[in-house]
Amino acid sequence: MEDSNSDDAHSDSRNESIHSQEDCQKGGRGATRLPHLMLQSGNNKLKISFDCNMLPDGPTTDITTYFISCVGMLGRSKASILAENWKNGVPDKIKEQIWQTLQEIFELPNDKKLKEYWLRRAGEYWRIFKTSLNRYIFGKKK
Repeated sequence: MEDSNSDDAHSDSRNESIHSQEDCQKGGRGATRLPHLMLQSGNNKLKISFDCNMLPDGPTTDITTYFISCVGMLGRSKASILAENWKNGVPDKIKEQIWQTLQEIFELPNDKKLKEYWLRRAGEYWRIFKTSLNRYIFGKKK
């Protein structure tokens, strides 16, 4: 009788070990929060230029990468995840706040098409964030 109990205890400890290994899998890269973003002074705006496809092209790759990260972070942090979609669900007021924050950090040209393009990109980053959050909470659909 004791042998069967010890076998059960041994198999239980193996199962716990397997489950704990699955639970502790290494996570991927997370979303940046850019804590220094709000410390950016209005007098020291970063200069950035855009090519004909509205993509940032300078003056350095650090600034272009920072700009793209800011767009993503602002889209994730300012728009509610409860909104059904970006186009009709997120209020224009929020989108305008995102653009104004970008203008406080960067010297952006006054171009309506540029604004529309980068707010659309913020919406893409928001949707990706919302999807990954859904998968994290509810798991992948089978």
